[in-house]
Amino acid sequence: MAEPLSVWRRPFVGYLITLPLVALVLALAPLVWNPGFPISSTHINTILLLLVTVAAAIWGIGPSLCLLLVGTGLILDLFFQPLLFGRLFPHLALQRLSLNELISIALFALTGTMISIIVYQRERARRHAQEQENISKNAQHQLEEFIGIICHELKTPLTGIQGNIQFACRKIQKHLLSVPETVHLHPQIKSLLKTLHYAERSAVIETRLVDDLLDASRIQRNMFRIKRTNCNLIDCVDQAVERLEGMNARKRIVWDRSSDMLLVYGDPDRLEQIVSNYLSNALKYARASTLVVIHLTTDADFARVSVSDEGPGLSLEEQQRIWERFYRAQSCGEPNEDDEVPHVGLGIGLSLCRAIAEQHGGQVGVESIPGEGSTFWFTVPLNNNEKEEASQN
Repeated sequence: MAEPLSVWRRPFVGYLITLPLVALVLALAPLVWNPGFPISSTHINTILLLLVTVAAAIWGIGPSLCLLLVGTGLILDLFFQPLLFGRLFPHLALQRLSLNELISIALFALTGTMISIIVYQRERARRHAQEQENISKNAQHQLEEFIGIICHELKTPLTGIQGNIQFACRKIQKHLLSVPETVHLHPQIKSLLKTLHYAERSAVIETRLVDDLLDASRIQRNMFRIKRTNCNLIDCVDQAVERLEGMNARKRIVWDRSSDMLLVYGDPDRLEQIVSNYLSNALKYARASTLVVIHLTTDADFARVSVSDEGPGLSLEEQQRIWERFYRAQSCGEPNEDDEVPHVGLGIGLSLCRAIAEQHGGQVGVESIPGEGSTFWFTVPLNNNEKEEASQN
């Protein structure tokens, strides 16, 4: 919906501007032929075109053409064919209108009309574009709110599904231990347990997707927040590795762990989310029987975590766009089909990683060679004690 115009921008104000124009021309007219004052009819024409341009931009084509008509009539009246105001200044009038002067007046009027139409159409297009942008922003905001509501509604049944599966697994395991007579059924029961564990892992993945979508919606609405505190970055990486290393038996996660403690100033859950996302992508696309390596380094102010794989790699264009929301690289191909857990994604994981790292005051990046693999990294600020130790070293 178009916003209402301010009172001073309504067309009737533009029509009223013709009155001060008449006063301006009358005030300048006696100076045109004054040898000691550097004003000519050309200056008056220029002033008139300027007023027409302003009127078209502010009040529309009607007031601007009205200004042009009145101004052109005054020029004719004062300087060429005195009818009304020209009789007040008979010494200014040329009394005769030659063909060249007639052509000049016609060209002047045509120029003013074209300027009026062009400026008006441009301003109209600008207002229309602004209205469409406002409509688009409003629709996007409503969509993000709808996504947030849907995600909240989906999390409730998913939590129930996970809880019931875990409860069923515990009951079955307890039954196996307490009822020896069912030994002959153990193979079938173990197969059932394996199926339940698979369903539980799938429910965990779906919950993560819902959480990612909810976080993406919060980012778009500027409602995404982190809770920063002094935390151990080593623990964040350990938890991410523990969660994901069992998902693919043919690939091993190599965690280049140099110490047990590295304090950073950040949100431990969100930092674990970045590492988990990097590891998940690496396990998803790396070639079978290859390693996924995690490195941790520090400098004077930041800790840097990197995850390297031997996957298909990314082109330069994809390295630039991979951080965009919903973008999926084409060169990576299809995920590996030999994993224990199905790989699904929405194309928002890396954009979330960037948002999380930036809210920590850090950065994200990727180094990749097509056909050889990729290294995704992020940085997070050290806490004050770690900074002092790093500077001393």
